[in-house]
Amino acid sequence: MTDQIPTIYESAESLRKQGNYQPAAQAFELLWKKSPSPSIGWRWAFSLRKMDSIAMAEKVIQEVIQKFPNDKFVISEFGWIQYFKDIKPGLDENNLGRIINAANKVWTYSPTDLLLAKLVLAVTKAAGKRGKWDIVLEWSGRVQADQLDSKATEYEGKPGMSDRELWYIRRSHAMLELSQFNEARQFAHEGLKEFPNELYLSRNKALALAGSGDVAGGAAELRQLLHHPRADAYLKADLGELEFQLGNLDEANRLLCEAVLNPQGDQYKLGYFLTMAEINLAKGRPMAAAESIALAKAVRQKEEWSIPAKLTHLEQETIEMLDAQGQVWPELPQDIHSLSKLCAGHWKAESTIGLKRVTGRVGRIYPDKKHTFLERDDGEKSVFVLVRDLPKGCSEGTRVEFVLKPSFDRKKNEESMQAADVKIIRT
Repeated sequence: MTDQIPTIYESAESLRKQGNYQPAAQAFELLWKKSPSPSIGWRWAFSLRKMDSIAMAEKVIQEVIQKFPNDKFVISEFGWIQYFKDIKPGLDENNLGRIINAANKVWTYSPTDLLLAKLVLAVTKAAGKRGKWDIVLEWSGRVQADQLDSKATEYEGKPGMSDRELWYIRRSHAMLELSQFNEARQFAHEGLKEFPNELYLSRNKALALAGSGDVAGGAAELRQLLHHPRADAYLKADLGELEFQLGNLDEANRLLCEAVLNPQGDQYKLGYFLTMAEINLAKGRPMAAAESIALAKAVRQKEEWSIPAKLTHLEQETIEMLDAQGQVWPELPQDIHSLSKLCAGHWKAESTIGLKRVTGRVGRIYPDKKHTFLERDDGEKSVFVLVRDLPKGCSEGTRVEFVLKPSFDRKKNEESMQAADVKIIRT
């Protein structure tokens, strides 16, 4: 049998490389029992893992790593088995404890940089979702930039962020959330040297400046980012909150109204609803504040989440202002869908306050296109508009009035205008 080991090994390895994992596993098991070695052991476990026999693969690799704890290939396979057994399922179910427990098991063996990156990114992703920023900071600090791949990933044919880019974003975000503003700004700055067009690093850098006391400077930096190709509703909300701190109530309200109109669920906007209530109280508008408070409360009750002290305080402050103005709490829909729809109608109206309104005609609408253009009466350049934003009854040539909203033309890579709040002109 000993003389046959090289032949059996070559045959098993050939089967493994061809993807014939079951006969490969059987052959490596036979070899391990006759002549255990690191190369045979990890290949046996690898074959079992590829057969989705994770429990058996783990049992095997535990035996192998006890005999050969310093072999880098054995450590690597041990790590991948832990990843598919506990870390990946932990990410799917957002089980932070399960992920950290498995990651720590692998970490004790000093795995390769590839595995280190996988562990760090898994823990920081799960911890970030749970708001455990101290854990994000700790685990992101276990590696250095040069240990993570800077090459962009690809998903469904589209480029994604590299491991290193994600690491810079998550670590700077954790510093920001933990009020380490100077460190967050410096770290985001370092990341921008490698990824100069990364929106989230620029955002973290600006918010860190505001957090350190220079609110006007942070707001100015965020304002520049509004025309970034990937600018989103969160960026507008961030700027709205800074404008509120600066006392620019109308602009703060407009930005937040525009931000919360995004199609995400209301459960992701609860903090913004409270800021909007604060703004409206500052403007002496308790009826508007009551709407935001009622919606925030209704969403929390629906999700069976606790009511935070800030929400209770704002509700009481609103009641007192209503009483001082001789008013009572408004009659609002009890159904959360109807309440959200009512609020959205008011947000839409207020999101365009202060913007220039012009008139024109609807251009040609193509059935296979999601946009068209509005030809301005003043002879200026036609304005892009989404077909879904046109009111019912619009067709080619319909006379309309609309608001000019700053936008960004991604195809031309330049600042542009988009039509909003389009209304038919009745004659």
